[in-house]
Amino acid sequence: MLFILLFLLFSIHPVFAESSIKINNYSATSPEYVELINNSLEEVNLNGWSIKDDNSSTTDDIFLSSTDTILANSTKKFTNGKDSGWLNDSGDTIYLYDTSNNLIDKLNYPIPTPTNTPTPTNTPSPTPTIDTTVINPPSGVKLTEFMPYSSIEWIELYNSNDYDVKLVAWKIEDNNAHTKNISELLIKAKSYAVFEFSAFLNNSDSDKLILYNQDQKIIDSYQYPAGKSDLEKSWSKNNDNWCFTVTSKNQTNNQCYIITPTTTPTATPTISFTPTPTPIEIPSIEPTPIVTNIPTPTPSSSSGIILGDSDKSTKRNFLPIILIFGGAILLISPAIISKLKKS
Repeated sequence: MLFILLFLLFSIHPVFAESSIKINNYSATSPEYVELINNSLEEVNLNGWSIKDDNSSTTDDIFLSSTDTILANSTKKFTNGKDSGWLNDSGDTIYLYDTSNNLIDKLNYPIPTPTNTPTPTNTPSPTPTIDTTVINPPSGVKLTEFMPYSSIEWIELYNSNDYDVKLVAWKIEDNNAHTKNISELLIKAKSYAVFEFSAFLNNSDSDKLILYNQDQKIIDSYQYPAGKSDLEKSWSKNNDNWCFTVTSKNQTNNQCYIITPTTTPTATPTISFTPTPTPIEIPSIEPTPIVTNIPTPTPSSSSGIILGDSDKSTKRNFLPIILIFGGAILLISPAIISKLKKS
């Protein structure tokens, strides 16, 4: 009979008491804990409850007090004050007992993914976006375009900074100290923005546009001439040059076409060189000796030829002498002239 009672005692599975409190989760690694869940619609106080494992040492058991409360439909983690060494890493069984030492729930691990009611999670608050807009930047804002001729006049500003900027308490003025206040104007990084106004700038004569910051410091300005009234064209700045060109409101400005006059090249004079005459060396000519006595040939009696009349008296012929003298003079005259020049 005793044998039968012992058999029944060890073979019958424990009966779990009805409760809304269950074991929901655990951690066998540091930090170790057991998580309980309250599935009811009311807050439950766990004073007198306990959490145990297969370890025979009661020093590791968790005994709950009146301060241990779980809110409705909520979870709560419990620990015995030890970061590790309580739950067995290789496998263990966790038991939950109520105030009457009734077994409420148990959990064997390692186990597959728990099928218990998932732990309610709080939706994290979205991380606030940090506003990097710089109010009244020290630099990077300039005038790029303006329209003085339409009924709604406007100026275009460009922000060359890598961040958004907000212009607060800036203003524009003209030559006559007329003022238009820019109470607030947001300009995105590397972008354009337009400020509109009316009946301000002179659209029939010359005028000046001046941009001031919040400290009354001149940021940019431009004096535009008269006689350019056109509703399809505006004053635009490109590469720091202002020109009157087709409007490009809130966009990249149109190019300024500046015609540079062509310079006519000056002809280089051709230099001609006059050759230096080479002096002609006149050869020295020795004078031909003048023969003064030319014998008159005597006719030979045996020749049979008679020159001239035999009956007339013999006359002298001076023509050969004159020719000889003339030729000699002609021959020596260059030499005489050259000597005269040298002297």
